Amino acid sequence: MGAIVIAAGYILSSQSIHFLWLSSLGFIINWYGDSLDGTLARVRDMQRPIYGYYLDHTVDCINEAFMFLGVGLSPLMNLPLALMILVVYLFLTINVSVNAHLKGEFKLTYLKLGPTEFRVFAILVNTLFILVRPLRDFSQQVNILKTSQDGTTPLSGAVFSLYTESGYNAKPKQASKTELISDGNGKIDLGKLAYGKYYLVETTAPAGYVLLSEPVVIIVGSSGVTYTQGDRNLPLSGNGINHNTTTDIYTLTVTNNAGARLPSTGGSGTAPYTLAGIALMGIALFLLLRRRAGCGE
Repeated sequence: MGAIVIAAGYILSSQSIHFLWLSSLGFIINWYGDSLDGTLARVRDMQRPIYGYYLDHTVDCINEAFMFLGVGLSPLMNLPLALMILVVYLFLTINVSVNAHLKGEFKLTYLKLGPTEFRVFAILVNTLFILVRPLRDFSQQVNILKTSQDGTTPLSGAVFSLYTESGYNAKPKQASKTELISDGNGKIDLGKLAYGKYYLVETTAPAGYVLLSEPVVIIVGSSGVTYTQGDRNLPLSGNGINHNTTTDIYTLTVTNNAGARLPSTGGSGTAPYTLAGIALMGIALFLLLRRRAGCGE
């Protein structure tokens, strides 16, 4: 129960950092439940040492899996790193069991740190994240550089709207920022973007350039920023992204093709031409039938 509360608090911290209080409560519940394992069996005079040992350590492994998955799915830690720490913890658990079997030594403490100290440390870290704002700045500073297709000519006058993933999938779509216009240097300051997925939609192309038909997909995370324009995934290899390590600003290059925008096929703009064609075919059919009737006379 305590492990589920811990995981829920960490996952929900993406909505509000104050859900970490819930995780801290979960650590207390987990400690209380763990401390009653043997005591409850002794009080009830229902001790089963072998089965109890097996059940206790099996449940502990499941609890740890819930805890670290919760941390990995929160903004506090990257999921692969959380899973790596879980693997190390499980290795230590295996070592405890092997020592208990071979040496008769049941050792839960390493470097003077045991399960109780670990829980206290986790509660302290949660409290620091809640109370100290710089520790929980889960965002990246992102700028856009609007250029021509070759990436060398800055383009001004491009207008964009920015959507979060939920805003983009909403019906109707709900933009978090609108009227983002590239300046004379082709630059747009998107500001600090919290970790997550974003859609940058071009609403007005620079004069003489084709409007982007697909949104630019931006993914912001603890390891940096990546983005995709059309079918091109542009990683941090100089291929569209410039990361200034001094200012910690990511600049993403978004390009446009030169040329006039083509009309969409099958749209309302073709309707007059379709009607005119049908009318001409009708007139031609009428004249043909009339001519045949005249020949018959």
